Amino acid sequence: METEGRNNESGVRQRIIALADELFPAYGVRSVSMDQIASRLSMSRRALGRYFPDKQELLLAWIDYHGAMMKARADEIGGRAETVLHAVLEIYREQAPKVHRISPRLREDLCRYPKAVARLEKNRSEQAERMLRFFRTGVGQGIFLPGLNYGMLGRTLARMLDTFALLTLAGRYAAAETYGTALLTLVRGACTAKGLRIFGDCLPEYRA
Repeated sequence: METEGRNNESGVRQRIIALADELFPAYGVRSVSMDQIASRLSMSRRALGRYFPDKQELLLAWIDYHGAMMKARADEIGGRAETVLHAVLEIYREQAPKVHRISPRLREDLCRYPKAVARLEKNRSEQAERMLRFFRTGVGQGIFLPGLNYGMLGRTLARMLDTFALLTLAGRYAAAETYGTALLTLVRGACTAKGLRIFGDCLPEYRA
């Protein structure tokens, strides 16, 4: 019974975070109240507070959830992709439509939560390490040019693949435009002739 209770508790927590994953990108953080979340889940505000005492705690849990989902999806794609470049271009095609649906309010709202900003920076550092391994693997596969500063490129690409960071980079430009232009230019610019052929096969509109 105790195990069943813990499973139920975990299930409720996941439902709350999943709803935040639906509402925060669409409306921002400040526009979504904890009362609204409780109402959507047919639970009392007090019951919601047992899982997340305030919105910042829910925001932090959502950031972790989003990061874990992105990593799991990247690992899944990377595990079956022919090369690392095939993997990153598939991730791009999958994520690009989602960027269009992100509310500009989210960018402003995130900056109001220092703990959230710190958590994003931590996650981004871990992503940068994964991107460095990605580039090094690509060099070994003959896809990327040797001798480039892949530490710097890895940090930059980590920001491009991070929709939260993307919002802070976009400024006066559309987030989707920033995402596509910066990411694809960065990756394509590091490609060897072999990499460019793969790039053109995956994204014919960018064929040389």
